[in-house]
Amino acid sequence: MLIPTFKILTGVLIPNLAGIKVNSFRKEHLTEIQQLKLMKQPLIAIPWSMEKYIWPALHTSIGYASYLVYKEGGGFKGSAQLPLLSYASHLAVSACWTNEPLKWSIFQMFIATSTAAFTSCQFFDVCPRAACMFFPYILWLTYYIYYLLYLEKINVSEDL
Repeated sequence: MLIPTFKILTGVLIPNLAGIKVNSFRKEHLTEIQQLKLMKQPLIAIPWSMEKYIWPALHTSIGYASYLVYKEGGGFKGSAQLPLLSYASHLAVSACWTNEPLKWSIFQMFIATSTAAFTSCQFFDVCPRAACMFFPYILWLTYYIYYLLYLEKINVSEDL
């Protein structure tokens, strides 16, 4: 019983660790977030205080989805091989995300959303429930693209 629990924890922790890497280990992250907070905000904006709860919840969801695919797809040697590879590529893209410059950030978020949608499609072939667990995450990434595009539009400046 210890091995399945370890696999679940590993599946859940890996995307959260990637999120921690993006949000904590870079010195400039604090100034990037402060810069975004100082910009004019869209009418439909999630409060910044909620992000520290939203990202871990979404990362936990996609991590558990990857565990389900691993379990139901026969691990790395079964039918889960390609979906798990696309999931790993999505995590790599997400771990490289940055807020600066804003136009580059929008492009990166578009790539991350595309890889998440592709991964969800790959997961559907192995475990439809796991694919559905990606939907809130894809919706959040899509909102974040809207948010960044809106910031770019209403905060036109030379230094963005």
